[in-house]
Order: sequence, then C-alpha cells, then structure tokens
Amino acid sequence: MAVGGKVALLPIPLGIANFLVHHIHAFTIHVTVLILLKGVLFARNSHLIPDKANLGFRFPCDEPGRWGICQVSAWDHVFLGLFWLYNSISIVIFHFKLIESIVWAHNKLKVSPTTQPRALSIIKGHAVGVTHYLLGGIATT
Repeated sequence: MAVGGKVALLPIPLGIANFLVHHIHAFTIHVTVLILLKGVLFARNSHLIPDKANLGFRFPCDEPGRWGICQVSAWDHVFLGLFWLYNSISIVIFHFKLIESIVWAHNKLKVSPTTQPRALSIIKGHAVGVTHYLLGGIATT
C-alpha cells in the first residue's frame, strides 16, 4: 500500500500462536499490576484486617485470631507481584536458552549435519516455550 508516494506496510495478521502468546503475556502483566496495585491501595487497612497499619509492613499469619488469613501484608503483595513479573519474562528467557542449546548441540555433536537450525521469531519462540512448558508439566505429573 502506498501512502503519499511512500510504501507503508499493513499490520501483520496474527495467527493462533501469536494470539495465545499475546494473551498469556497480557494476562501475566495485568495480574502483576493488579497485585501490586492491591498491595498499595490496601496497605493500611482492608475489610478482613482493619488494623493493618498497626501491624507493620510485614506480619505473620494470624490463624486463630483472624480466621486463618495469610499473605495479606504489603510485603506479601510485593513478593507475589515480583513472582508474577518473573513469570511474565520466563518464557522469553526459556526460548533464548532453548535456541542456544539447540544450536550448540547441533554444531558440537554433528547429529544432523545436513540441516541447519533456524532462529524462530519471538512469537514462534514463545509458542515453543509454552508448548514445552505444558508438555513438561504434563509429563512430570
């Protein structure tokens, strides 16, 4: 398509793998933001613990006194938010390490010298990472 005499590219249509990976990342990023936002908004009080501000930034479980409520302090929200942040980037890290391992094994072991490993796009790499993660989880449980 030409716009003003210059070539302009239209957006690339998303396939199923792209759709899934985009939604996985959107989900993990939204969960991270919502956990951190909840930790900020309810750092001083909540419906379950109205005196949260008096207990400090970090306090332990108070099982018998507050109906078994755990992990509601501000520090717990920071920890849980960082955990979800790690989850949101772990697929990318896994993909790059997977490709590095495949290329190393291909060049070092000479298992299949006639084929050359190809780098995948980020989206395809995410799909490979998700597939391996799910199949590994299914195989180990």
